[in-house]
Amino acid sequence: MSETDSKQLQNLDLSAVIETSTTDFIKEFYNPVLQCAAEYKRGVGFFTSGWLQFAAQGMASLARNNGKAQWITSPNLEEDDWEAFREGEEAKQNDILYESLRRNVNEIEDGLEDDTLNTLAWLIADGLLEIRFAMPDGNPAGDFHDKWGIITGVYGDKLAFHGSKNDSKQGFYNYESYDIFCEWESSRDADRIRQHENRFDLLWNDQTPDMTVYNLPETIQEDIVQLRKPDNRPYPEPDMSRNDPVGLSEPEWIEHRPYQEEAVQNWMKTGGRGILKMATGTGKTLTSLLASRELYERQGERLALIVAAPYQHLVEQWKSAMTDFNMDPILAYKSRSRWEDDFARAVTDFNWGANDHLSVITTHKTFSSNHFQNVLSRLEGEESLLILDEVHHMGASHYREQLPSNIQNRMGLSATPERYYDDTGTERLFNYFGNGVVFEYGIRKAIDNGFLCEYYYIPHIIELTEDEEHRYFDLSQRIGKLSHVVDDDIELTEDDRLKSLLIKRARLIGTAENKIKRLTELVSEQEDIKHTLVYCGDGSVESDESHEETQRHVDATAQTLGRDLGLKVHPFTAQETQSEQERLLNKFENRDLQALVAIRCLDEGVDVPATETAYLLASSTNPIQFVQRRGRILRQYPDKEQAVIHDFIVSPPKSMNPNTMGKSQFSIERKLISKELKRASVFAEDALNHPDAELQRLPTSQGSIRKLKEDFNLLGI
Repeated sequence: MSETDSKQLQNLDLSAVIETSTTDFIKEFYNPVLQCAAEYKRGVGFFTSGWLQFAAQGMASLARNNGKAQWITSPNLEEDDWEAFREGEEAKQNDILYESLRRNVNEIEDGLEDDTLNTLAWLIADGLLEIRFAMPDGNPAGDFHDKWGIITGVYGDKLAFHGSKNDSKQGFYNYESYDIFCEWESSRDADRIRQHENRFDLLWNDQTPDMTVYNLPETIQEDIVQLRKPDNRPYPEPDMSRNDPVGLSEPEWIEHRPYQEEAVQNWMKTGGRGILKMATGTGKTLTSLLASRELYERQGERLALIVAAPYQHLVEQWKSAMTDFNMDPILAYKSRSRWEDDFARAVTDFNWGANDHLSVITTHKTFSSNHFQNVLSRLEGEESLLILDEVHHMGASHYREQLPSNIQNRMGLSATPERYYDDTGTERLFNYFGNGVVFEYGIRKAIDNGFLCEYYYIPHIIELTEDEEHRYFDLSQRIGKLSHVVDDDIELTEDDRLKSLLIKRARLIGTAENKIKRLTELVSEQEDIKHTLVYCGDGSVESDESHEETQRHVDATAQTLGRDLGLKVHPFTAQETQSEQERLLNKFENRDLQALVAIRCLDEGVDVPATETAYLLASSTNPIQFVQRRGRILRQYPDKEQAVIHDFIVSPPKSMNPNTMGKSQFSIERKLISKELKRASVFAEDALNHPDAELQRLPTSQGSIRKLKEDFNLLGI
């Protein structure tokens, strides 16, 4: 058997079920699978270091593979084990110890058998083993008692096991068993493995309901005993190249696009400050990491990188991208107990020169928190870089007040950095980055250069039902009484009553009954229905009542498409967990689902490149949202030549004739219609069927986009 074959999990002879009366768990299971392992995730109710004495050979193999183990266990530990864990944490901070210890890796086996606690401490110190503790919430008498594991091989193959055995000496003497699942055996086994790994990852990241997960004690007190044998690491200092500093090497798959190089150089020329305004789908993340690498090299291979993104799923995407650049970023969001001490220690090490690299990813919310800002303020910022993803969010008053002054280099990323109807926020944001937008790469350039696909834009004028017209008219009349006209334009006050009325009318328009009817007609005309995305609701209305009504509209739309047209369709909303959303996106991509019906969660950061046809049943008038949506739809995908965007625009009631309206009412309707038509103009401008998109003659009594513009004196838009 070749070396490659011997390292593949799928070449092992493993039974579907093993039990201690007939199987030597160490010889026939642990040692063989760990010999092939690059990662070992283990959740176990009870652990003692004595288990390591038995599993020494397997753990040595994992170390030779430059592998890593992550274990979650109950905090019911023996006193000596607690001490070994604490010592391992202390060793992480002691660079002198790292430099002074050099021994052969093979001796890890002897070390674990003869000097287990010392070796355990070094496994933790070197980052080969990370342990966290789980406890049920609200019941101090309860324990974390589950037992399962996931092994990822050095060639990416996976297996999982689940059974009764604890990781202790006693566990080998009891009658115990494991069920073993191999992803190459069946799709059902592969699904079990995904579910086991998903629940491990959720637990590891303290995202499991009714459970709390703690790191090892992060703050090591000075009076904790030093390593008993600091000159006796039982194996050499591991190859830390897997955690090389920022930019030491790029992933081989990177193709440097000329515009990305231009963006990096423009930003460098302006002193490492500025905003990159790049169309969705053109690689803002990659461009910023190329700039990070360039800055790292110019600073003598030294850089502290802080990244903040608006949502947790974007944090995870950033983590994946940064890992490709040889970074091992700290994830700083949600539970402070999991990141605050890590971040503080990393800042201290960077300031003192113990480490030449530091990388942290967080959400905008956590970034703006006092806890994060307190640690960030300690960073000596001359060799640091702050990247704010979807930077327009950070112009909000509650965020912009927390923008740090101590970070020397600053980069903002967005397809739409200007804040809608917030000149103050835009100005403050642009001033913070010093030079405003230093590079712009718009959607037309991206399409012409083949980085986004071409598209057709088809607007549809939707009429309200008779009942909806009455409600619309009543709301408009009440809005008019709380507004006033200045120079033939409408000014809306900040009155809470007015805000409530505007929300109600927006909700009425967004959930208009004829939208679903028209959608059904259009979808039924498609010959091959696949990769279809339906947007219901703009997601900008924050009241519980509005959210519930929008959710009902999503459900009704999905049910209609499924029931009346027999489509395989599913809602895609914030109600689905992240793992469920990933499953839905995979099914959508693989055509197991023909359509997704979404609200706002597909606006920023969630990639749906397979989308060929999109129906915008409802859309905000905020350019930030509709430009982001278009960019998601136009991403390249194999065999995807172009996309089609259907835009549903509600016309005012026929009873509200522009020619007979009063001046005030006409101005109100004109302003609101102009916002809708602005989106139509932006979409039509770059469409394959421009200018036909605007001149479409549609089967409604109101006619076309052009007719609306003529009626409300908006031909200039």
